[in-house]
Amino acid sequence: MIKKNSKFLPSPTEIMYSQGQSDQINEIIADLENSIILAGILVIIVIVLSVGGGHA
Repeated sequence: MIKKNSKFLPSPTEIMYSQGQSDQINEIIADLENSIILAGILVIIVIVLSVGGGHA
């Protein structure tokens, strides 16, 4: 599609291809989700322990 439409571009125009980073971004988002879930679990554990610790 780009080659087909490139004839309409001015002559000094140069088309360069870049690598997609969607896989890396998806991996970073998955790691972030895991970290948020783990942090939430740890917060709940700390709250339960601090509230439950007063009954001893």
